[in-house]
Amino acid sequence: MSTGLLGDLRGDQVAQSEFEQVLLEHFGGAAHRQAGKVVYTSTQTGSSLKLIYNEDGMLVGAEKDSDLQENEIEILRAKVKEHLLTPGQIKIRRHVTLRHLAREWMV
Repeated sequence: MSTGLLGDLRGDQVAQSEFEQVLLEHFGGAAHRQAGKVVYTSTQTGSSLKLIYNEDGMLVGAEKDSDLQENEIEILRAKVKEHLLTPGQIKIRRHVTLRHLAREWMV
């Protein structure tokens, strides 16, 4: 079990891709600015959370910026618990947009 912010958010107890999806939905965007680091930045508040990865692409840590308040960390912790750790009804966790693509048939 990880210590630090990753452990506090319980990101070490769930599937990495699902944890990343919860963060993406919460913050509204992410950017890969440095090797081994992805920054999730809120489109509403400007606060951000940085995830740190090892050379194999596995999540190994998390850091908050000075704008990320404790109440937002609590909200993230609650979302991880609700969506990923609490058994319940099956939920669709990803939005998929389907689009009709025109085809040309060759005769």
